[in-house]
Amino acid sequence: MPGLYVLITLLLLALAAGLGLILRRQRGQAERRARNLRALFDVSRQATANLDRQQVLEVVVQAVQDVMGYHMASILLLEDGEQVLVAAAISTNLRDRIPAGARVRVGQGLVGAAAQTGRTQLANDTSRNPAYVRAPGGWDPGSEISVPLKTANAVLGVLDVEDERKGAFGPDDVQVLEALAEQLVVILSKARLLESERRRADRIAILNSIGRQIAASLSVEALLSVAVDAIDRDLHYPNVAVMLVDPDQPDRLVTRAVGGYYRGVINAGEYRQLMTVGVVGRAARQRGRVLVNDVANDPDYLPTSGPQAQSVRAELAVPICTPERFIGVLNIEDSQPFTDDDASAFEIIADQLAIALENARLFDDTQANLAQLSTLYELSQRLSLVDDLRALMRAALEVLAVHCQYRCTVAPFDFDEAGRPVRFYVPYFYEPGVGIVEAEEFVPTGDDPLNPLLDDGQTVAIADVASDPRVPTFLRAQQIAEGRPALALIPLVVGGRRIGNLVLSHSRVHEWLEPELRVFRAAANQIAAALDNARRFQREKERTERLALLARVGRGIAARLNSSELLATTVEALHGPLGYDHVGLFLLEEAGDGGWLVQRARASRWAPQSEVAYRQRPDQGILGAAASRRIPEMVNDVSVDPRYVPVPQADIRAELAVPILLGGRLLGVLDVAGANPFSDDDLTGLVIMADQLAVALENAALYERAQTVGVLEERQRLARDLHDSVTQLVFSLTLIAQSVGAAYRRDPAEGERRLARIVELSQQSLAEMRALLTELRPAGPVPTGLVPALQKHFERVGPREKLEIELDAETYAPHNRDYEEALYRVVQEALNNVVKHARAGRVTVRLAQADGQVRLSVVDDGQGFDTQAADGRPANKDGGGLGLVGMRERLDRLGGRLVIESAVGAGTKVAVTLPA
Repeated sequence: MPGLYVLITLLLLALAAGLGLILRRQRGQAERRARNLRALFDVSRQATANLDRQQVLEVVVQAVQDVMGYHMASILLLEDGEQVLVAAAISTNLRDRIPAGARVRVGQGLVGAAAQTGRTQLANDTSRNPAYVRAPGGWDPGSEISVPLKTANAVLGVLDVEDERKGAFGPDDVQVLEALAEQLVVILSKARLLESERRRADRIAILNSIGRQIAASLSVEALLSVAVDAIDRDLHYPNVAVMLVDPDQPDRLVTRAVGGYYRGVINAGEYRQLMTVGVVGRAARQRGRVLVNDVANDPDYLPTSGPQAQSVRAELAVPICTPERFIGVLNIEDSQPFTDDDASAFEIIADQLAIALENARLFDDTQANLAQLSTLYELSQRLSLVDDLRALMRAALEVLAVHCQYRCTVAPFDFDEAGRPVRFYVPYFYEPGVGIVEAEEFVPTGDDPLNPLLDDGQTVAIADVASDPRVPTFLRAQQIAEGRPALALIPLVVGGRRIGNLVLSHSRVHEWLEPELRVFRAAANQIAAALDNARRFQREKERTERLALLARVGRGIAARLNSSELLATTVEALHGPLGYDHVGLFLLEEAGDGGWLVQRARASRWAPQSEVAYRQRPDQGILGAAASRRIPEMVNDVSVDPRYVPVPQADIRAELAVPILLGGRLLGVLDVAGANPFSDDDLTGLVIMADQLAVALENAALYERAQTVGVLEERQRLARDLHDSVTQLVFSLTLIAQSVGAAYRRDPAEGERRLARIVELSQQSLAEMRALLTELRPAGPVPTGLVPALQKHFERVGPREKLEIELDAETYAPHNRDYEEALYRVVQEALNNVVKHARAGRVTVRLAQADGQVRLSVVDDGQGFDTQAADGRPANKDGGGLGLVGMRERLDRLGGRLVIESAVGAGTKVAVTLPA
């Protein structure tokens, strides 16, 4: 019994001890669960308070170690695009033995299995778990649990907890750690989202900064350099190249800016690449981005040289273009793959570059337009100051030289008589580095395939004469010989007609671009107009000079009133001053058989045909055709005209025969011939000369007839004067003489008086005869002028007629001989009338000039007469009173006016007004 009691007591004690142990264990588990839940709450609260991913990870692993009491905790995250887990955070106990960044492949160990399967992996005795893999640093835990951090679609990483004890993890521990992993996934997702937004905001800020830096420059080189440096500095992509379309070869791209290791192997502006090859070429052709994250497997990839090229793993090519124009490609290479965000960022930069490059192009175009306008204005100013053809072309080249990097030539046409271009005239050309070079060359024109294009006003740009089939053989050979394979021909067009070319040539093969030719095309229009105006001015100047010469010759002809002298003067003037090789002047001599054209004068550079006057029928030769048809005949190639009558020993190519017509009457033919062809100007001038010659010939004939009539009129005037003066005196003398004898017988004193009267009348008759003889001397004032001639006349008449004559001519200015002769005759006639009729003792003659008029007055103090009675009385049958008629006729020819004022007993005033 005692033993039973003892046994029962022992059993009770054991039971009590077991119950106590159970109670203590349950109390410990409850405390552990409460501690784990509190740790979970604290971790959640601390992690939620900070959305920085790394800080969240550090808080979690340290809380698992410090609060939950496990020896070590770590979090490994799955690397983007890779099957590798990287240690992102490790608690402090083993941080010195397990470094951050340690890598574990997916599927390797408990951690790798959790990432691969997405399920929690638990080993409460790692030594017996075949999946266990020892951690770096030689740490071997007793227990390990790996909880996947997963979302609905993917595993982000693994929460790995280790303890040195075996069996350290129970179901509650697993449940708490899985709950912690779920919260951590939520927090990491939010942190990742925040980090992504932060990175996006940072990238947008960087892109905006790059955009501002690019937009701040209007220089292509400057903005490309800014873009490359900003991509390297701010986005950390050093290996960048910007390639633009090559202006000389539009099917190629040329590097304009480089960064990173490119700088060591590529010189900006030297490397060129066809658009048909490479990743860059593919982006150019597709006009879309090309992303290659494994260049080793891309057949389009073109590796660059240099040791750093081996590290290139990915290439991103983004086209730079506007909706209207492809500009180039932005190319980036890197050792790491590119993301879609990277591609989008570089697309933004490419768009910014496109806008900036387009703005720079527009700015350059604006500057070029301003420079072009300035050049065209200067060209207009320079061309307006010259009218000489050579000076004009030199001025044009001097202005255009500012824009020339190549040889420049202004080459107008020389035209033949038919207006066809026969050659180019090249007085100068501009050579870069040399300046204006005097050439004075004449280049023949040819019929080649380029002419229709140029005649149509098109610019012909030839990059290489050797390969362009349009280039004629002679031009190709010439340009190759001169070492100038590139040629641009810009037509000089006026009124739809090409008058020459503006020629540009390059010392190497060169693709001519629109911007560089624009200023020359605009200048060509001004140069063409100026050349045409200069030629027109020169032609008009020559025509004016020729017409002036014709006018002078015509005046010289008109001054000749002798027909023989007139004809000789005409042919000599046409041969000498006007320069015609051979001139013949034929007059028509009427005859019953149709008459003859007789050569009356000849001037020629060839020997005369004969000493005898040459005659030709009016129906023979070109000369006869002009006479019979009454129109000019111009033949510029006599060899093909059967009418031509050759001139012996004369090299005559052309003949121009002009009829000399007076109304409808043919007077003769003016015949001109020479070795050079005639122009319309020659025809016009010789027609004018023939018309003047017709009038001059008629004037000469009229003059000869007028001379005869003048002699008769002068005889009649002398007869009238003799009748009015001497005849009457002689008649009175005769009557007195007949009565002297009878009177003397009746009364000697009466006889003496009559004899005295006879003597007086004889003296008066002698004076009248002397006056008439004086008038028969050479007419008009002496060469010394009107005033001296009048003074000499008054000195003769005054003493003889017992007249006091006063002359007042202080304001008179001398005039031509004909003018002064008319005034002299008016004064002479007025003075004769005073002597004959006035019985005056004093005469005043005044000559004055004012207000564009010459005024003459002759005033006497004689007996005067009744002007009304005189105006109505005709001249007597003997011619008396015709002196006033002669005075009026002389003055009417000069546009003058004669007024006579007189009254009986009050003297007479003869007043004359003439235009000065």
